[in-house]
Amino acid sequence: MKKLMMVSILSFLMTAAPVLAGDFLGAPVRSGGQTLRSDTSLLEMRYHLPQEEIIRFYRDALKDQEDLVYKDRGESLEIEDHGKRAWHKIVIQTTEKGELAVTITKDSWTWIMGTLAIRFVGVFVVLLIVYLGMGASTWIITRSIKAVEAKGGGKA
Repeated sequence: MKKLMMVSILSFLMTAAPVLAGDFLGAPVRSGGQTLRSDTSLLEMRYHLPQEEIIRFYRDALKDQEDLVYKDRGESLEIEDHGKRAWHKIVIQTTEKGELAVTITKDSWTWIMGTLAIRFVGVFVVLLIVYLGMGASTWIITRSIKAVEAKGGGKA
């Protein structure tokens, strides 16, 4: 009896995996779609389902995840990861044919290094602007002090 119970529990647990979802780089993938492109850095799927259903699937699948940013762009929804996941973005959009396209992209070192380089250069641009502003204000103040002293005023 114990063996029968153990076998039935194990078979239930093995078949109770989520039926509607797959996985790509740790991101959930809804089943029932047509895979258009799949490689190590990108997965593109097409669905003949309402957009609300796919969006609800991703919101439910990712509801307990932190560091996610949802951007509603009207015709599309972008879910960006700002954490340490292997995937970078999930884009859910409607195509011209009325199909729903879901694209999951991997974090790329080009994108990461590009944003870091922009931030690095941006800091020095801001510092240069502050330096030039301080130089200009120093020049104006120095000239006005010399002009006041030339007229014989400003001495205590």
